[in-house]
Amino acid sequence: CHHDYFQHDGFTAISNTDFYNAIRRVVDATSATEAHVRLAGDGDPTIVGAEELCDLIVRLRKIPQVKKIKMTTNGILLGGMVEELKKVGIDGVTISLNSLTKSNYIKYAQFDGLHFVLESLKKAFDAGINLKINTIYYKWNETEIDAFEELSSQYNGMCIKVFDLLTSSD
Repeated sequence: CHHDYFQHDGFTAISNTDFYNAIRRVVDATSATEAHVRLAGDGDPTIVGAEELCDLIVRLRKIPQVKKIKMTTNGILLGGMVEELKKVGIDGVTISLNSLTKSNYIKYAQFDGLHFVLESLKKAFDAGINLKINTIYYKWNETEIDAFEELSSQYNGMCIKVFDLLTSSD
């Protein structure tokens, strides 16, 4: 996740050109015949907006060895850029989602945005984008396993990756 104008702990993130050049150099240095790129990071790749994100994907597609480009997002802004991402050839999107109930989502995210995430999920699915959910199993969502199973079924067996239990004093 990057943007020329974003500040991260005292440094300015790199441009799409610099990011492309870095990937190109790594691929060349390793003599890789196939490379997969995942857009993620300290923040969310969708924050930069559809235009910049799609520009980066188009640039990365010019590297012959890059066979797959995937992204991990919190899903809040994804719905507004699904069509553009599909057009430039995103291969898959992973949405980090730790609760399917409004109250638990707010506890975890400190924001009432579950409806945005679920809307984005539907739009991406309807557009034919390969989807996966990452969730952290913890005290607040331990009763939601059935709901995650139902969500998976609703989206044709979408993969739901469950990470280790986090301990909490709450």
